Amino acid sequence: MSRRKEKRNCYIGAQDGFSGTGVVDDMSISVSDTTILIDEDLNVLHDDAELVPVGARFTTEGITTIRAVTARNANTQFQITIGADTTGTYTVTVNGVTSAAVNGTDTLATLTAALVAMSNIAADDITVTEPSADVFLIEFKGVFLDTAVTVSATPTDLDNFATTTVHVGGKTWSLTFTPAVAAGETITDEDVITYLPQRIIAKVGDGDFEWTENDEPTFDLDRDRLDGVRAGPEVPMDVTTSSVLNFLKSSSGQPVTFYEALRRTGGAADWHNTAEDPCEPYAVDLFILDIPPCGSEDAEVMYFRRFYPTSRRGSIKDGVLEITGKCNSLKPEVTREALDLAVILEEFGLEA
Repeated sequence: MSRRKEKRNCYIGAQDGFSGTGVVDDMSISVSDTTILIDEDLNVLHDDAELVPVGARFTTEGITTIRAVTARNANTQFQITIGADTTGTYTVTVNGVTSAAVNGTDTLATLTAALVAMSNIAADDITVTEPSADVFLIEFKGVFLDTAVTVSATPTDLDNFATTTVHVGGKTWSLTFTPAVAAGETITDEDVITYLPQRIIAKVGDGDFEWTENDEPTFDLDRDRLDGVRAGPEVPMDVTTSSVLNFLKSSSGQPVTFYEALRRTGGAADWHNTAEDPCEPYAVDLFILDIPPCGSEDAEVMYFRRFYPTSRRGSIKDGVLEITGKCNSLKPEVTREALDLAVILEEFGLEA
């Protein structure tokens, strides 16, 4: 039995081209945890990226739960171990600037003050902790956020002094995520992580989604009479979407807006291009999810790959945002499978 599509059962969404794999580097993951350590040197990410975007989704080996990244850490971490001999001094050099001498007996507060007194470091640019006696861990953030910092320490008369670059910076080594690890889920060291695209989705509501598949066959004539037909040049799909005109820019902590996703600005600044060639202009994939209300029908997803907006029209009077563009594809990519509703809702981040 067939049925017509109804807007109340349809969702419209957009997703970027982010993908890749990673490896867990954490042996202490337990139920309710929302942070995981990963091997910064084993991330294989889309377009050779080094940073996992906040908003990306992922699964871990053997677990179907899809989790969303709410924060990442790609900061440089540098560890100083004073050792048994504390009678000497040491200096710390950060990106070519060297601190005043710090005594081997000085406290965490004194080391922090010496670092902040440097010309290229402010109080918000570092966090210094003492994980164990006479061991200091410096994390660079603020102006150094997500970047590789060149840092070293030089001792004088400290015979057991040692340093370690714990994380080089500029590569993601920790993820904070939701939902938390649940009872019955086991994430172990060296498990494979599979990264999924960043995605936004909303009810069609009072909006609409229209597309046109274009064919331009060549009709041959024989003495001015129709004769044979040949395939003409490929023509991209035309797509027009309209939605309620709400905010164009998301506030802190709010979901990315469609406008931001299509412009790769604001909350979508880290979205990845879906174009096959990274040198091509930025594009996204649009999709329509149709969830029939009757259990006898399968859900359907239509993907409109590599969508390039060509015009955006907003009307305050009508309260409408209309976006028109073309897809670098000939027709929608359609999937229709007998999937469990709970699985569909989780995959697309929807509530029952």
